Amino acid sequence: MRSSIFIIWTTISIFMMLVLLVLIFCPQSRVEKIIPDCALKQSDTRKECPSCGLTRAFYCIKHGKYPEAMRFNQASIPLFLFFVFNTIGFTLVQIVKHFRPAR
Repeated sequence: MRSSIFIIWTTISIFMMLVLLVLIFCPQSRVEKIIPDCALKQSDTRKECPSCGLTRAFYCIKHGKYPEAMRFNQASIPLFLFFVFNTIGFTLVQIVKHFRPAR
């Protein structure tokens, strides 16, 4: 059971790390060209999905524009912090596991 939870955590953490690395190293204009438009936004309802605006919001957070990030997506700052703290926690766990003496 513990190993399956660890595998899931590892998979999610790698995804989160990749998102943060893309944010750091790829310009926003290039990333926005790759990401497709939201299908819900284009439908008859014109409603946005929960992830609409996250890319722009994450780039705003990167540049310290927090109010603008909140306008793009209300959940962007808590989600960004979750990504960062999860990445730090996961990295620390890996470092501790690597340097722990064998039993």
